[in-house]
Amino acid sequence: YANMQKMIYLLLVLVAISSCSTTSDSYTIEVDLEGAQDKWVKLMAMEDRNYTTYDSALVDSDTPVVLSKGVEGVNTLYLTVEGLDGSIKLLVENSSYEISGSLDQAHITSSSKAQNDLNAYNENFESITTQMSDLVRQLRSGDGESNRDSLLQAYYALNDQKSAMDSIYIKEN
Repeated sequence: YANMQKMIYLLLVLVAISSCSTTSDSYTIEVDLEGAQDKWVKLMAMEDRNYTTYDSALVDSDTPVVLSKGVEGVNTLYLTVEGLDGSIKLLVENSSYEISGSLDQAHITSSSKAQNDLNAYNENFESITTQMSDLVRQLRSGDGESNRDSLLQAYYALNDQKSAMDSIYIKEN
């Protein structure tokens, strides 16, 4: 009887220890983006220079949609919305993510250290990235034809500035 009590106690200790482990075997990505209602939200992976759908869900109401699947390690995936231009770069591991806002200006909260590091990196370059996006928008529209050369010069100057800042950030981190 004493051995049986010891076995039960040992079993309870093992169960308690294993339940304290917080490693998850899948990610959960809650997506609540503007313009996503009644559209497919997809996580895209780059394989052999082509994008393939890694995970997807149809947003069929005003409530956020949740993507959940297991991954090994940290994976670079791109969140897209059917019919909308752009994507959100994510460093996906078996952690939780909440994405709101829009594809252009997404707000990402996560329990993933890799994603939080990427978020901090992106915040450092937000003003430059915004300026570069505005220049590209002007170049693509017909409005930029008359001053195309000056727009391109401004874009390349910002790109050089961003590259220099990238190098410093990489060295520091």
